[in-house]
Amino acid sequence: MRCRSILLALLAITLVATAPLRAQTPRPQVTESIDETKLVSLAGNTTPAAALKQNDRGPVADDLRLDHILILLKRDPQTEADLREHIDAMHNPASPDYHHWLTPEQLAARYGVHQQDLDAVQRWLTSRGLTINQTYKNGMVLDVSATAAQIRDTFRTEIHNLTLANGDHHIGNMRDPQIPAALAPVIAGVASLHDFFPRPRHTQPKPIAFDHNEKKWRPRFQVTIQNDAFNVVSPYDFATIYNVLPLWQQGFTGKGVTIALIEDTNLANPKDWTTFRKNFALDTFKSGNFTQLQKSRRQ
Repeated sequence: MRCRSILLALLAITLVATAPLRAQTPRPQVTESIDETKLVSLAGNTTPAAALKQNDRGPVADDLRLDHILILLKRDPQTEADLREHIDAMHNPASPDYHHWLTPEQLAARYGVHQQDLDAVQRWLTSRGLTINQTYKNGMVLDVSATAAQIRDTFRTEIHNLTLANGDHHIGNMRDPQIPAALAPVIAGVASLHDFFPRPRHTQPKPIAFDHNEKKWRPRFQVTIQNDAFNVVSPYDFATIYNVLPLWQQGFTGKGVTIALIEDTNLANPKDWTTFRKNFALDTFKSGNFTQLQKSRRQ
């Protein structure tokens, strides 16, 4: 009996050691009643352009509506630590959780904010007149809409018109939003109180293909179709990403290779082959050709 007890104990220890990682139930963080006289600021939630007085053109109309304001939530510290541990396990081949990815719903259930906290935030927002459009499936983001007046009254910040030195017109909150201190443990920030969005800083190169002077292939990242420029993933992007260009430079072009595709329908316009080759400068490969064969189906 003693040996059996020892074996059962060892088996239990083994099962615990090899069981997939699971988070504890998220802990409630809103433990006090909401007091609108006790506020905290959400630092870092104001665009730098609002700090320059020369950009300020005054407040927007009170009825201006912002349709998609994102309220970013945050987990309690232990749940955040559990999630990071789980992420490490999902990338560890020795772990039972290896590549056992979580769905957004699973992420919300195991590592989201406590439902009590989510309810508290939603009640506060709706009590101030804001409309909750949706709660993201991961349980960490609320999409809400509100007028400029509601934003001012709820987050204690005005939305102003801003004109930059280059003439661009924008709107933005003039100071960091404020929220009741009781909600500070669960609200990380408020996004989209302005319309400054990231812009590409990369300048597209001139779309050329084969440089006959330098005998060198150059990637082509931009094509022009009907006078409109499009940034697309082209064959030259593929060649750059997978380091095929050195082979092309050595003369390995695929000449003499036939590629057959079996499709249910015909190509809508056979001229698409010529257009595609021309747009991506593939017509420099003179030996390339396209043939479409048709075969009736057996009844």
